[in-house]
Amino acid sequence: MPVVDNVKTFVEKWGALLDEIDADETRAKVYAFIDDLQFPKDCESLGFDMDCFNSFNAKYNYNPAKHSKKRFEKLVANCDDFCILGNAIFSQWRNYNHWSYDVKAEFETRWFRIAFKRLLELAG
Repeated sequence: MPVVDNVKTFVEKWGALLDEIDADETRAKVYAFIDDLQFPKDCESLGFDMDCFNSFNAKYNYNPAKHSKKRFEKLVANCDDFCILGNAIFSQWRNYNHWSYDVKAEFETRWFRIAFKRLLELAG
């Protein structure tokens, strides 16, 4: 499958899978999202790095393990750096892909939807 080469296609493609996750009561589609090897390729094609939230934390003093989701939403609404937000998206995906123990229970489409929406705004 070819990598995406623009933000709109990226958000549409992965947003559609988030829609499927929300519609599926078994949440089996979560694994389709977090295990898909195409996601990191798409992120890299847009210039994003999986940096374990380092760039987002450095600019916004945010650590997902320590801070609330509300704080993240507020920071994303004020985020003015396309690459830093993209790095956070890539890092969040990797967090689920690599570190989460009960990913079906922990996974939240809302986090990605908020970040994707702002990413589109920044790509303008």
